[in-house]
Parts: sequence; C-alpha cells; structure tokens
Amino acid sequence: GIKEFAHSLGKFGKAFVGGILNQ
Repeated sequence: GIKEFAHSLGKFGKAFVGGILNQ
C-alpha cells in the first residue's frame, strides 16, 4: 500500500543520505 511504499522509500532515502554524509 501507500504507507508501505512511503516507509520503504523513507528507509532508502535515509540510507542514501547517510552514504553521502559518510563519504
């Protein structure tokens, strides 16, 4: 559903941003 999609997208976004900040 929409909530599940938003949750997975949020987790992906956090991992993506975290990877950039850790470089």
